[in-house]
Amino acid sequence: MPRSAPIARPLILLVTVASAVRVLACVSRLPYPVAVHFDSAGTPNGWMPPPVFAAFHLGLLALLAAVFLGLPRMLRRLPARLINLPRREYWLAPERRDATMARLGDRLTWLGLAVIGFVAFGEELVLRANLEAGGRLDSSSLAIGLMAFLGYTAVWLVGLWRMFGARG
Repeated sequence: MPRSAPIARPLILLVTVASAVRVLACVSRLPYPVAVHFDSAGTPNGWMPPPVFAAFHLGLLALLAAVFLGLPRMLRRLPARLINLPRREYWLAPERRDATMARLGDRLTWLGLAVIGFVAFGEELVLRANLEAGGRLDSSSLAIGLMAFLGYTAVWLVGLWRMFGARG
């Protein structure tokens, strides 16, 4: 099976850096306080100072990028008893373990790209709410983005099950 994660890894970095740059470029123009939490109608109900908002977003991006870029390497070091796969004994047998960990690592890298992309999308909506929409979040766009993310996650889970649910 060809490895596809090498494509996803630089995309994770690209989305992470682009989102960080966007927040840093906007932080000086954000109102005080920044609306950061919203009800279902898009009305703000939680705020924080702009520097705290920027630091939180940058920290979250860094954490997510580190976790999802580091997961493939961490998986290789985990004992088999800590890895929950269908037919674990088959997939983690010594003759298949390296290939299984590579495949699982690839899948998790793509999931990481989706998670970081969704976080960046959400932060973009928060920026727009504060800079352009008078503090109101575009909850319709958030709902569409959330449905797309959940749809991707469902397809990802089915693909994972198909990949590891049967032999070969």
